[in-house]
Amino acid sequence: MLKQKKIIGWREYIELPDLKIKAIKVKVDTGARTSSLHVSELKIVKMGNKKMAVGIIHPKQRLAKPAIKIKVPIIEFRQVKSSSGHVSKRPVIKTRIKLGDSIHIIEMTLVNRDMMGFRMLLGREAVRGKFIVDPGSSYMITKKIAIMSQGPKLYSTRRLVEAGQAKGHEVEVINPLRCYMSITSKMPRVHYMDKTLDYFDAVIPRIGASITFYGTAVLRQFEMGGVFAANESV
Repeated sequence: MLKQKKIIGWREYIELPDLKIKAIKVKVDTGARTSSLHVSELKIVKMGNKKMAVGIIHPKQRLAKPAIKIKVPIIEFRQVKSSSGHVSKRPVIKTRIKLGDSIHIIEMTLVNRDMMGFRMLLGREAVRGKFIVDPGSSYMITKKIAIMSQGPKLYSTRRLVEAGQAKGHEVEVINPLRCYMSITSKMPRVHYMDKTLDYFDAVIPRIGASITFYGTAVLRQFEMGGVFAANESV
């Protein structure tokens, strides 16, 4: 029996595990052959007989933080024509992408896309034979989402849960005052009652004024662990 291909939208959040990026919003563009990723301060350095791409990735559009430093081997340089018709020579790397529970290795060019609408573009080579693109839909892949709220029965919280579930996401409401943190530089963790919250893809903070200090501390711990935050802690 043939394995059924997953349907994805023209916009999705993906993970780049090799580059330590938990979530980055991508435009799925079957009109582009190769995928591309925005990298600022991009430099090419030589290490032994290898050429390496060194730079900084800002996963969130129009935001300077988080800033993730990378150093990755270049497999080749490729001439690429942009949507405006400009041709440039770009470094190409190989890296893993995680879309939902699917992990694939793709080729990707590195370029400054800061003025573009998305920090990453997923081209047809990355999706061919693996996914079906629905150009009229967005965010079709299931995500595990935490809603930080003291009031799970509040109308606003319930509506967020319903909206997430309607999109097929797994949504869990957590009380930030019942969270405690393991503060280490290498492996920051958030614990909730008797479990470790290391499985969320995104967090939506609904922090009341009376718990702002502790609530933002919990949110910052999620961010340090690479979880996408709908609103940043700082």
